Amino acid sequence: MSPMDDSAFFKIPLFKNLPKPELMKLVEELPLDVYEPGTYLFREGDTGESLCVVASGSLEVLLAADTPDEMLLRLCGPGGYVGEMSLILPRG
Repeated sequence: MSPMDDSAFFKIPLFKNLPKPELMKLVEELPLDVYEPGTYLFREGDTGESLCVVASGSLEVLLAADTPDEMLLRLCGPGGYVGEMSLILPRG
């Protein structure tokens, strides 16, 4: 799998004003996790702990997962992201 394209991070409001050399260094240090299809990264109501950026494949954002009311809210492809609010909202 190829490393994450740092340009995707400029689309995330939290990083858009970060100087490119600093952003590239940050991206190089990020962990790259691989998930099997159908894996839940987190569920509604979980305390957020991370930002997830899609390097390849896709990620579904679901409301009421595994219930009759399940609804697809968003489909994220490469460069898409979820969890950004966990980086800026206070925990507790």
